[in-house]
Order: sequence, then structure tokens, then C-alpha cells
Amino acid sequence: MGIKKAFIQRALDVNQTTISRYFRQHSIQIAILWRFSRILKFNFFMALGEQLQIPYTTQAEKELRNTLHLKNHEIELLQAKVHYLESLLKKT
Repeated sequence: MGIKKAFIQRALDVNQTTISRYFRQHSIQIAILWRFSRILKFNFFMALGEQLQIPYTTQAEKELRNTLHLKNHEIELLQAKVHYLESLLKKT
């Protein structure tokens, strides 16, 4: 991501040895990963979740899908009204 270790070190308020250890380890504690996510403004948890290839829908996606469904229904109703009005105009 092009971010210097020194930036992360300062943001996490840890010494250089600790940061180096984080990068050498094969695993990381969730609390530390959470802090990395917040500092770097990158959702590591979502990135990891995508690697699982298990379907998942966020609450925001569910709300957007529901809104889209409602808007599509509204469009269908408006199209039906337009069609009805057009048919009335043709009769005159």
C-alpha cells in the first residue's frame, strides 16, 4: 500500500521492534488487525472474508437491494399508469 512502517508505528504507538515482529509473524491478533484496519482505512476483515468464498450479504447491501426492489416496483406502477393514460389519449 506504500505506507511506511514508521507511520504505522506512530499510529499504533508501539516501538520499532514490535512493528517488525508484527510483520514477521505468520498470524496476528484480531485486536491488532482491527487497529491496522482503522489506521490504514482498509477493511482487512472483509478482504479475508472474500478469500473464504462463502456468500455473504452485508446489512447495507440488504437495504440497498430492498430499496432497489421497491423502486423497481414503483417504476412498474408508473409505467402501468403511463400506459393507461396513453390508452385514454388514443380513444379521444
